[in-house]
Amino acid sequence: MNSCMFNTIPGYIFGYWISRAILESFANGRRLDSISDPKKGLSTGNNDRFFRLWFEISINDAYFGAADYIQAMFTGKKWFPISKGGEYRKWYGNNSYIVNYQNNGKELLSFEGAIIRNSPYYFLESLTWTDLTSGDISFRYNEKGFIHDVAGPCVFNLDANLKYVFGLLNSKVANKILSFTSPTLHYNIGTLCDFPVIINEEYRNYIEGLVSINVEKTKTDWDSFEESWDFKKHPLA
Repeated sequence: MNSCMFNTIPGYIFGYWISRAILESFANGRRLDSISDPKKGLSTGNNDRFFRLWFEISINDAYFGAADYIQAMFTGKKWFPISKGGEYRKWYGNNSYIVNYQNNGKELLSFEGAIIRNSPYYFLESLTWTDLTSGDISFRYNEKGFIHDVAGPCVFNLDANLKYVFGLLNSKVANKILSFTSPTLHYNIGTLCDFPVIINEEYRNYIEGLVSINVEKTKTDWDSFEESWDFKKHPLA
């Protein structure tokens, strides 16, 4: 293998054990940030003050499913869902926390330790992952209505490519690539920006169909237990 091929890897990482096919994906693929917007989220500076588990507050003070920050503001509600990482789980779930973002985060903005990042992306549809993990990375779908935390960064504006890229990111190939482009415990924004995407139109419909099934099944699984705010009844009831 020509050593010059390693120059195609962002950061010039010398991954001598990587296959030629993966190396060529960096040369021939499109960077993920050329077809989407990977973004880091907010830091409250005091999670004990601004975060709650959704069942710790009156459900009447929370709002789920805001389409954007304008709708969120006009609801007058105090608490909104937030992505903040969590344990390994693919496709859907880890939706347990809410954040005080009343009046477009008025209290957060006035708190000295808080950092509000990328607020125009709050509440938009996205894919999220856990920034810090000792194992494999896993991506989950966020419907509209979520704010994202620094520990649960997100990929926005995938549009028509969302399901295809979602399937790619949750694949063994992606885990292989990300394991050497991010050799530490952190899967940061830069790593995802550099990720190579090659879209095979021949298999697009098939892949997107599998992704839809996976999301539906894992959402049903998540909602089958009382930790979900969409819980109706236990499947064995």
